[in-house]
Amino acid sequence: MPSPQVVTFSLPGQKPDTRITIFQLKELRVHSSILKLYSAYFRKFMDSPDKEPAPSSAAWKYDWTAKVEEDGSWYVVESKGQEFKKQRGATSCGDLDIMAFENIIMSMYQKPYEITSTEHLQEITTSADFYRCLPVVSNSLYSAFFRSPTFLASINDHREILLELSCKLRHRELFNDCLVLISGYWPPNQLPFKTTIEDKRLARLVENLHNRVGATLVRSIQNVLVKKSALEAGNLLKVAVLGTTEDSLVRYHVRLQKSLHLSDILDDITKNNLKLNTSAVAGEGEYIHNFLYIELKEEDIPWDTTETDW
Repeated sequence: MPSPQVVTFSLPGQKPDTRITIFQLKELRVHSSILKLYSAYFRKFMDSPDKEPAPSSAAWKYDWTAKVEEDGSWYVVESKGQEFKKQRGATSCGDLDIMAFENIIMSMYQKPYEITSTEHLQEITTSADFYRCLPVVSNSLYSAFFRSPTFLASINDHREILLELSCKLRHRELFNDCLVLISGYWPPNQLPFKTTIEDKRLARLVENLHNRVGATLVRSIQNVLVKKSALEAGNLLKVAVLGTTEDSLVRYHVRLQKSLHLSDILDDITKNNLKLNTSAVAGEGEYIHNFLYIELKEEDIPWDTTETDW
């Protein structure tokens, strides 16, 4: 059997005292002090009353390994007493779960890593939730995202899944962008508003924001009709319609706003409030049907922003 790939994490003035072996594929050499600091799971179980301390002659103070459940899922436990009845087989996610576990350890050491896909972030979130280290993982993601251009380019396609993940992670920037992309999406063939979000609280939030966008658009048209003469208003609306392509309501309103004087604009709907893609333009490219100006209010955030542990 081939030897596992050894990954050693460093800490000034300390040698690793913990070994975590995952299916003879990966061996992580880490520090128990770091695991206990950031993970409630390791704090609870590394020194639980049922554990016997390792003898002073032992190579590792803590020696842990992966334990496989009947459904194929796995988690790490103390090696003592574990029989290797199951070995790692092929998985549908292509070892993303092993990568995800290593990533949450990397987050504890503030080591850089990349997010390869939405599925990868799902695995990271699931692992972080199980090992009860969501805060440290969430804090590491902002820098990870900017090392992950492929993932960033896929956010719009997976915005509803990522909204729910970002809520669990309490990652404000990703949550912001997913909400903006969902609530600001106004395609020509989707009336009334629809969503596949399972969390009812989040589903209500995105629908309320979508309705808030609709109200803004109505007010902008009303403002033109009130402030301009019938002839001038008609000309403005006609020019906006003639300049619109691909049945884009977004492009129509952007074009209309650009034809108005600054004093006639109620809300700047051409703004881009995406945090992870500051170069995006409403009504252009993949955002042909997206208003991007939506601004989250503090009351829109569905978690306690003062909590530091969850």
